[in-house]
This record gives sequence, structure tokens and C-alpha cells, in this order.
Amino acid sequence: MTPMTLGEKIKQLRQEKGYSQTFLEKRSGVNSKLLSKYENGRIIPTADTLRKLAEGLDISADYLIFDNVPKDGRCQLKDLELQLILEPGRVLVGNAGILVTEVLYRKSGEVKNFIIVDAGMNDLMRPTLYNAFHAIEPVVNSQSDVIVADVVGPICESGDFLAVDRSISNVQSGDLLAVMSAGAYGYVMSSNYCSRPRVAEVMVKGDRFNIVKAREGYEDLVRGETVPTFLKNA
Repeated sequence: MTPMTLGEKIKQLRQEKGYSQTFLEKRSGVNSKLLSKYENGRIIPTADTLRKLAEGLDISADYLIFDNVPKDGRCQLKDLELQLILEPGRVLVGNAGILVTEVLYRKSGEVKNFIIVDAGMNDLMRPTLYNAFHAIEPVVNSQSDVIVADVVGPICESGDFLAVDRSISNVQSGDLLAVMSAGAYGYVMSSNYCSRPRVAEVMVKGDRFNIVKAREGYEDLVRGETVPTFLKNA
């Protein structure tokens, strides 16, 4: 079967089903990297992608193509008189936030190097949950050598990692790392596993910042809990 572009699919549906009006709806269930690119340590949103799509131009977008079209396929949306309904959601929010973590110490084995940080799987679940990729860069670019290492958290779990076999700057204890594209996946997916309080959320605009959600304390972990009467009297 010859692969079919989205534009061809729409034309086929109009002919076969007699649709007089076609709505193209794109929700947020796509990878956050699809509408952005990562270059030289920076997330660069490709805002013109949405603009071109809204104008009905031909764009290269794998997630809008049906039936195994090659990656260089194009969508042929021009002149189809479509009403485009875009809900980019986490595509925008994901790249708007980072998780900042401090290197606690380094550990080198016969086979692997480990960078142990103070953020764990409870702070960013995606790498552990379904092996999601998050770029990790030093907050301060020291122009140090690049090594291959696992970036892991302090929780005693084999799944407590942020990256495996990652090429990364040769950071040392006390250095800060930025885990990219964490805006839609960090705090909202975090937990208090292993009695770890959730991190603070900070909003930044230019050279200004404000704590918009305070860091949790241990008192927050037990707030709302009560001791059953049958244990009090035991």
C-alpha cells in the first residue's frame, strides 16, 4: 500500500464519506521535542512551525502523517480549507521548565561512571517510568572534558536515574545541573516516595525570579494524618 499523507487522507475522506467540513485537531500527545530543537545547550522553540501550520502551508511534521510515510514526507495541507484546532499543551509547557539539581559526589567503577545528584526518581519520574530522554547540561559551562556516565539519584532503587550512559560534562561535587524539558513532567508527576519532600517551584523572567510554590518540609509529609484510637490505647 502506498503511504498516504495527511492531506491525501483528508481528500479521501471527503470523497468517500462526503464530508463537507473537516476539522484537524492536534492535541498535546506528542513529544515535547517535536516543536523545538536542542542546540548548543539551549532549547530553541520552532514557533514558525505552528505559524506555518495555521497558514495551511506544507510542513514537515512526522506526527501529522498517516501510514508510515517516510520522515521527509510532507503534509500537503495547503488549499484544503481546514479549520485547525491546536492544543499544544505540554509541547510548550514541557520546554518552559527545567529541574535544577546539585551533584553530591562522583563514583567510578570498573565499567561505569556515576554522577550522584540530589534529585531522584520521585522528582522526575519519566526516565524511570518509560525511559524518557531529558537533556542534562551544567548550569555553569566550565568547558570541561566530556565523559560518559549514569546520572543517578540518592534513592536506594535500581530505577533511580535521570540518564544512563550519557555523554556529559565532567562535573564535580557541588556543581549544578539543569535537566531540560521538565516543565510538564517535574512537579506534577512528583511524589513523596522515601519521605522526600517535593522541591520548590521558581518562576523566572529575565533576571528576575520568584518562588511560586514553597519547598515542602517534613511537617508537610504528616499533615492531615491522625493516629488511630486503637493504637493510642495499645
